[in-house]
Amino acid sequence: MALAVKEIPRPALLSGAPLQNIQEPVRVVLAGGRDEISDYLELPCAVVSERMRSALDRAGVDNIQYVRATLEQRVSERTISGYWIANVFGALACVDRDASVIERESDSYPGDLRSFEIDLRATYGLGLFRVAEDRRLIAVHERVRAVLERTSLRGVLFQAPSKYDGRPVSATR
Repeated sequence: MALAVKEIPRPALLSGAPLQNIQEPVRVVLAGGRDEISDYLELPCAVVSERMRSALDRAGVDNIQYVRATLEQRVSERTISGYWIANVFGALACVDRDASVIERESDSYPGDLRSFEIDLRATYGLGLFRVAEDRRLIAVHERVRAVLERTSLRGVLFQAPSKYDGRPVSATR
């Protein structure tokens, strides 16, 4: 997990809009000192390895702006290249609210998604996109998932929307 992305404000990373005037490489500060870095870092934004970027290209995903990133491990003072900020374009309002669990919903607050269902008609066939109801979430179509799984990427985990509980997906749960 990353602690911080330097040079790019977090709202810009979650907006689903193109990033402008970014100095590359962007520094991404890592939370831990692991020797093996995964191919995907989820927080505070999507960061992908060169291997994952290639897999997404093979899967036909073309609604991503890639910004070269350098990972920095504070503990070991190690710098790692070959990573990209993956700025996913498109935030689709695709949650089937009638078939979903949404907590703390009110007239002034859209609520917090928990277990939810995606209305596939509202996804326009996109292979990967941000969920407008919670822009931190990136949804992956089955056809893209299949390509990513065949690539045997490290640390790439998938979770069905119906199993979502509001927390990041991790292998330790």
